[in-house]
Amino acid sequence: MHESIFSLAATFKRPDLAEIGNDMIEGKTNFVDYKTLFGGENTMLYYTRLPINNWSLGIVFPKKELFADLHSLFILLLVLGIGGIIITFITITLISKKFTRPIKELALAAVDIGQGNFDAILPPIKTKDEIGMLTHSFEAMKKELKKYILNLEETTAAKNKMESELKIAHDIQQGIIPKIFPPFPDRDDVDLFAILDPAREVGGDLYDFFFLDDKNLAFAIGDVSGKGVPASLFMAITRTLFRAKAVAGRSVSQIVSDINQALCIDNENAMFVTFFLGIINLENGEIDFCNAGHNYPYILRSDATIEKLAQTHGTALGLFDTIKYKSGKIKINKTETLVLYTDGIPEAMDIQQNLLGEKSLETMLQNMGTNKSPREITNTLLNETRKFTEGAEQSDDITILILTYYLDKVMNKKEDKHLNIENRIDEIHKVENFIEQLCEEWNIGFAEMHKVNLAMEEIVSNIINYGFRDDKNHTIEISASYESEVLKLTIVDDAIAFNPLEHQDPNDMDKSIEEREIGGLGIFFVKKMMDRVEYRHESNHNILIIEKMISHK
Repeated sequence: MHESIFSLAATFKRPDLAEIGNDMIEGKTNFVDYKTLFGGENTMLYYTRLPINNWSLGIVFPKKELFADLHSLFILLLVLGIGGIIITFITITLISKKFTRPIKELALAAVDIGQGNFDAILPPIKTKDEIGMLTHSFEAMKKELKKYILNLEETTAAKNKMESELKIAHDIQQGIIPKIFPPFPDRDDVDLFAILDPAREVGGDLYDFFFLDDKNLAFAIGDVSGKGVPASLFMAITRTLFRAKAVAGRSVSQIVSDINQALCIDNENAMFVTFFLGIINLENGEIDFCNAGHNYPYILRSDATIEKLAQTHGTALGLFDTIKYKSGKIKINKTETLVLYTDGIPEAMDIQQNLLGEKSLETMLQNMGTNKSPREITNTLLNETRKFTEGAEQSDDITILILTYYLDKVMNKKEDKHLNIENRIDEIHKVENFIEQLCEEWNIGFAEMHKVNLAMEEIVSNIINYGFRDDKNHTIEISASYESEVLKLTIVDDAIAFNPLEHQDPNDMDKSIEEREIGGLGIFFVKKMMDRVEYRHESNHNILIIEKMISHK
């Protein structure tokens, strides 16, 4: 009891205690942390001046006693908080499972439905919330999909059946028109070729030809309005009527008038067919014809000019049964050709919807040259039309009929000649002698012989110089035939494959020799000098065929 707060502060080296003592002497009031001198317990010290006697009083509160209730409250709150979080998590989990379980089951059922199982069972949902609405929607979708698939299967089966029937109809339609060419192999006064290329499985175009007697050949081409099955049926009827009405002794105008009257009977759909009928007298080349609203034919004359047969003798067939059709007459000479076609050629459209047009058709025919066979003319017209429309859908049926008249054409078949040479450049003279001998024997003029010799020299020298990759001896086989005023030479070799027809023609012919690129000129002249050049590769052999028309005027 003899100690003071200042002596204790000095003894225990507690400057904080001395500071507290000074504050108390000065009458200050404060509430500070304080560590007891004996035991070092953490406490709180509150000191203040007593106004009665101006004493200063300090009271020490042990922290553990001071915060005992707060600590208990904190522990309680902590326990309650953690427990609340756990309870909340469990509650949310249970609620989430309650809502997500049907969604998960619905998703699995949707996957099953998506894989094609339209009998998949959806989870039972009795609520009327969004999940219930979604489930009912899936149920309705499942039923509609099942119904749609069933209808689709029925539609597909019907479509397949229809396509099969259309294929049969196509075969039947193609079967009723002549397709064997040459059609009259035992005759040397006429050659004919035709093709029908429908835009759909079946079409409304037609062509036909047959002999009325030994000297009169009837031929026809037509184009029915519309496309598809109705047009094909009308086409078949027209062709049948043509066969029935065209008999020897009847004029073309009578035949066409009778066909028209028959087509007008019970024609409630007002279908019609443009029709061109011709009968050629093969003794003199005279053609009686009737054009019932059809495209104007062309004649390829022997002097390489073209002539349009611009005459119409009445409207299309099937519209008016009282029309009396007229007729016309034209004469074609030896080796001249009549070109018949439907509007599938001049009205062919490219991808920009541009029409080919009659001017382009006339240009094709003008570039056709002479001495081309009906098959070659047909293929050229068809290929040029397809090249124009490349990338676009075929808009209309395409039909072409080409007739070439030969009058007194003589078969003049000669015995074939053969020559084998080796792949040496000094063997070429044998080829020249071979050509000269057969031309003399077959009465072929010097001009034709000279052209054939130049072509053969170019072909054989190219084979010898560039065709073989080894130094071995190889045989080049040459055969010659002469028939129907055509000299035909066939060259067979086992050199490397080379198709001269694929070689681009030089586009610098207007330049001087110094400016032109080297190569390609020989093959170009071969194709120009010969009337026909054909190549194929069979059994590791090149087979090149060249033909030259021989004139005996």
